[in-house]
Amino acid sequence: MAGLGLGHTISQALGVMIFLGLNQGLSTKLSQAYGSGQILQNLRLCGHYMNQAYLKNILIFLPLSLALGNIKFFLNWIGQDPEVSEIA
Repeated sequence: MAGLGLGHTISQALGVMIFLGLNQGLSTKLSQAYGSGQILQNLRLCGHYMNQAYLKNILIFLPLSLALGNIKFFLNWIGQDPEVSEIA
């Protein structure tokens, strides 16, 4: 049971919350860019912001996926019970 809770907490903290935090500012930037004046220029600016967000998410996802893939090693390194880290 401890392994399931630890695994869920790690996946939420490292996986979901980081990407939610990275993309929270995007909604504000997109709405301000879209409502600021000329339609064609606004759509280009929105596309620019979206492309920046895609690139940023990909660059963060790659090392984060490696860290999550090796989470057993990190948990054992900080002194977690090997059985619990195996389940997590």
